[in-house]
Amino acid sequence: MAEYTDDELIELFDERAGIREFDGITMFELDRLTEAQRGVHRKAAEQAAYWDLRKLLGDVEFPAEILERARKFSTRATDG
Repeated sequence: MAEYTDDELIELFDERAGIREFDGITMFELDRLTEAQRGVHRKAAEQAAYWDLRKLLGDVEFPAEILERARKFSTRATDG
C-alpha cells in the first residue's frame, strides 16, 4: 500500500470534495442556494469525499483536518 503525506491526503480530499460538490448540480442551481444551504451542500460533499477516499485508499490514517471536516453533521437545531 502506498504511503501518503498529510498534505497529499488533504489535497486529494479537497479535489474529491470539489468534484462531489458540483456533481449533478448546475452553476445556476448552485447560485440559487442560500449560504446556509450551500454550507450543508458542501458538508455533504466533504462526507462523500471522505468515503470515496476510504474506498480508494483503504485503511490509511487520515489527518485530523480531514476527519473534522468530514465529521457527521445534523440539520436539526436541537442537536449539538
